[in-house]
Amino acid sequence: MKIAHFGDSHLTYRQYNLACREQDFRDAFLATCKYIQGQVDLVLFAGDLFHARDIKRSEYSVAREGLALLDNVVVIPGNHDKALFSKEGLWLHQLADEGLLTLLGANGEKAQFFELDEVRIVGVPYLGWQIRDELIDLANTMPKVSKPTVLMLHVGITDIMPGFPGVMGAAELRALFQGKVDYIAVGHYHVPWNDGLIYSSGSLERTMIDQSAGGVWFLDTTSPEAREFVPITEYHDPRPFHDIIVKDIGGVKASRLDLRASITRFNFSERVPSLFAIQEALGDNQPRKILVASRVGMSDVTVDLSDVSDVERYIFEELMPGYAEQVQEVLALAMTEPLAVVDLVSTFLDDREGMTL
Repeated sequence: MKIAHFGDSHLTYRQYNLACREQDFRDAFLATCKYIQGQVDLVLFAGDLFHARDIKRSEYSVAREGLALLDNVVVIPGNHDKALFSKEGLWLHQLADEGLLTLLGANGEKAQFFELDEVRIVGVPYLGWQIRDELIDLANTMPKVSKPTVLMLHVGITDIMPGFPGVMGAAELRALFQGKVDYIAVGHYHVPWNDGLIYSSGSLERTMIDQSAGGVWFLDTTSPEAREFVPITEYHDPRPFHDIIVKDIGGVKASRLDLRASITRFNFSERVPSLFAIQEALGDNQPRKILVASRVGMSDVTVDLSDVSDVERYIFEELMPGYAEQVQEVLALAMTEPLAVVDLVSTFLDDREGMTL
């Protein structure tokens, strides 16, 4: 049986409060469904189909359109999906009622088995920190079968994103299920990764500066070694997202020259405007990140506190002509409340619909 595994599409995510980014997430999901169509017998989606509680009719339609292209889709709820609980259940329940997917672990079960002739699927929904105890119990009680077994999880594994809080490490998870399952399909951390048993497909779009876009894992139950990861860039043309490393920060003039050389080498009139991740290489210093806005998207900027005013002001002036007053406000706020910058930039991006983004 040929299987595709992906997840974390985060439909409805209006990243940086930009309409163009919301559309990017839709495009990535549909492109992935179209790419998988006809290639496999079973599709595993490892959680977070939607991003937000409030679902627009258009977003639900996108989910329906993509899922309708696929046969035999099995889904577990992620942490964003579980936020959609109401008296009527999940939006995923509605998609299941329409016959577009099989939903596991969404009715109060901590683990649910789904038996097919050629493979057994064990789905565990997002359970937060409680999932560790559930996995230990599952590993001790899971009945043995002769056919291949796939375990689906939406959980934070520390090895996938070192430095991020996780429920357990890959070694512990592997020790629990080695010899009991043949493939562990993981969602939640948005980075493609694997250790030969545990597989993360990442998010279809870049949801954070220090994450990369993912793709799809393909496997074949008749050939355990035949596992291939196809990044989304192989079948889709996502919005360019450039990582700019500014080296040799010796002073403000050097910073400005390096930034100008790095930024201006990109064509801002390209069909799909870029997003920029601008970072300064500051040796052993501990930089910090804030969000800044530009007419070509958003930039996540890492700066040295000693140079913050000059470097950030330069970036704003280069990328945001006409926003002089807001620049000063953002710079002042960033010094004391960097997280509040996200809300502030949203207020002066309210005219985004009139921008060419």
